[in-house]
Amino acid sequence: MDFTEMFKKATLDEREPEGLSPHPYQTRLAEGEDLPSFLEAPTGMGKTAAVILAWLWRRRFADEAVRKSTPRRSRALFSSTPQLVPPPGERRVVSAGKPKRVKDEFNEEGETPL
Repeated sequence: MDFTEMFKKATLDEREPEGLSPHPYQTRLAEGEDLPSFLEAPTGMGKTAAVILAWLWRRRFADEAVRKSTPRRSRALFSSTPQLVPPPGERRVVSAGKPKRVKDEFNEEGETPL
């Protein structure tokens, strides 16, 4: 089974009856020579799926040399890119399924009024 096929099967649900196709970086992660020690991608780009499914594919479906060289336990560190983190004084709220930024209002003491 190739990585794209496994990824689609792993991401099947009612909204995606055929599963999601992996982003190119997710495929490169799975099929690359080594797993990186750090992964940085924007929020919502599938970092968790990338790390878990790439590791699983390498351990289960890759050729024997890759399976043997892939650690039995995955220790992953990944981060969202900072430009998508709300600036100080703003927070993200989800309304009707879509995140949006909301400016917090502070009083003179730096507290958010009720």
